[in-house]
Amino acid sequence: MEFSKTQLMNYANMLAGIIVFVMSAFNVVADEAQVAFILYAVFTLVVSGYSFYQRFQKNDLTLAGVRK
Repeated sequence: MEFSKTQLMNYANMLAGIIVFVMSAFNVVADEAQVAFILYAVFTLVVSGYSFYQRFQKNDLTLAGVRK
């Protein structure tokens, strides 16, 4: 399953705005760009892990990530 990095960044930006808005309600100051960067990094790690898991389930890869 392929994910568009552009759409992934759009989701990160949207969620970052919501998170910064909610944090401001609790008087926590955060930069929206930094929150978006953290979300993008988390999304990338999750998608990469999921992709590896799928390939491992198909027996294309070993646990070390080497092709069989």
